[in-house]
Amino acid sequence: MRLEAYFALTANTVQFGARLELYAAALGFSVEGLLTFDALVRFEPFGFEVDIAGHVTLKRGSRTLMGVAVELALSGPEPWHVRGRARFEILFLSAEISFDRTFGERAAPAALPQPVDVAAKVEEALADPRNRTAQLTGAGRTVVTLRELPDADGRLVVHPLGGLSFTQRVAPLGITLTRYGTSPVAGDPRLDLERELTVDDADPATAPVTVPLTPTREYFAPAQFLDLTDDQKLSAPSFELLTAGASAEGVTGRARERAGVFASTVDYEEVLQDGPHRVEGDAGTPVAFGTAGLRTAAGPAARAATRRTGRQRFTAAPRDLGVRDTRWTVSGAEPETTAGLRRAAAPTGTTWTEAAEQRRTGTTPVLRLTPVGGTR
Repeated sequence: MRLEAYFALTANTVQFGARLELYAAALGFSVEGLLTFDALVRFEPFGFEVDIAGHVTLKRGSRTLMGVAVELALSGPEPWHVRGRARFEILFLSAEISFDRTFGERAAPAALPQPVDVAAKVEEALADPRNRTAQLTGAGRTVVTLRELPDADGRLVVHPLGGLSFTQRVAPLGITLTRYGTSPVAGDPRLDLERELTVDDADPATAPVTVPLTPTREYFAPAQFLDLTDDQKLSAPSFELLTAGASAEGVTGRARERAGVFASTVDYEEVLQDGPHRVEGDAGTPVAFGTAGLRTAAGPAARAATRRTGRQRFTAAPRDLGVRDTRWTVSGAEPETTAGLRRAAAPTGTTWTEAAEQRRTGTTPVLRLTPVGGTR
């Protein structure tokens, strides 16, 4: 008996199914069975397809003594369509029954989706306090001890030397959007963040502070925001890490006056751990690390035959291997064009979506996307 199953989730569909195989044999007889189930559910416009099939066969050697096979398919709901086929066989007799029926009214043509103001949705998401987080500084850099604020409910408290991060999952930034799901984009199709963040002080007399922003990334499905051909949908990654927000370090502590700083002298306290009963002895002779290493490498344990026989013959130094997302770059027909584009895409390349954006906005007509690699 063998059982297989699968489950797949895309932006607009859910797909799942299973396959069960059965085989048994004894005294020259064998029984074979198969049962499959496949389902696809589409969200917009709503619809589904279900296929069920199975058969059971009794054999004597390679000769079929008895068998039954059934197939059934159902789709809908506008209209409903059902079809099926059943076949049975006993020795030299066989028969087959099939049907195909469609009923119900056909769905009216769907109205064209209304344009969506993606910029407004992104601004709303960035204004949501749940999409903002505060980060502490590294270990040993907090300088002060923090205490709980009794009235901090509903407010985001940022350490003076820490960082502030904000992100959203509505749409990628820095990409020219041609669609939003199944709807066209209203307004400016490209959204970009400023490179600097201006922080105002509670005291109007204090000048605001400007800190640089570092982009942060989230996973997005390119096919939900770009008009892609079928070939591009197959070759492009299903999800990619694209710019979704930014983070800033030292938002409230940079370029501020440090008033009320107190100086203190730090003295060392000497504690003797060994008691008076310890007998003082001569210190050992120090050995240089290089000499000790050479003696160890030339010693009996290092030169033993057991280190080079059996499985030890195939022992190699461990390698730090990993897998990362494939990076892409844009190539042109001329070598100087390719070199310039690769410099713009950084030595490690960019995501497929960002490389495609660079190709769309390029002035050279003959451009292609080239993968950089996906291992390290």
